[in-house]
Amino acid sequence: MISDFFLEQLKNACRIEEIINSYVELKPSGGGRFVGLCPFHAEKTPSMMVYTNTQSFYCFGCGAGGDVISFIMKIENLEYIDALKFLSQRAKIDFIEDENNLGQQNIKKRLLAANIVAAKFFYKNLLNSVEVKRYLMRERKLKVETIKKFGLGFAPADYFNLTRWKDGTQNAATDYNQIQYSGGNQGHNHSIPSLTMDSQSNLPPYITYYMYKRIA
Repeated sequence: MISDFFLEQLKNACRIEEIINSYVELKPSGGGRFVGLCPFHAEKTPSMMVYTNTQSFYCFGCGAGGDVISFIMKIENLEYIDALKFLSQRAKIDFIEDENNLGQQNIKKRLLAANIVAAKFFYKNLLNSVEVKRYLMRERKLKVETIKKFGLGFAPADYFNLTRWKDGTQNAATDYNQIQYSGGNQGHNHSIPSLTMDSQSNLPPYITYYMYKRIA
């Protein structure tokens, strides 16, 4: 859905007399009007009027008319959305087709960034744990290359370790609630298995997943 605000912004940036004049020569006709040869049919006498007060055009020869968007659709042979994109690019305005969808995209970007931070946290935990590395390499027969390739990670028993951890200047608690809400790798192809160790047995009772494929 295209917002009214965006359409108003686009039309204000794309004055119809300027847009049409880039295709055909327009001449002042008084009263804020311009006249020119219609580009939609063959004619020798100008019959197309452009009205600056209403930001519209009308051809008395063939009946073509409308606003600046209608003109671009017709002269460039474009669908409505493509005409908006065409004008947006010309006016150097960011095209926003769906503001709600834009918000969802921003949320996804934040979720991905937060999950990458979490994945780094679990991966570093694994590297710093002799017991976990011993378990993976001796009992699970995994090579160091495999651990690096799939970004395996270790989650300590303390639930709040991740939210307190800082990677340089970045606090892993950023958007952490959204990490939990996202449900791990739901809707994503990139995942990292993170081994969660039980503090009593030091054995991995289950595996969780995070959205990232490779850390090292």
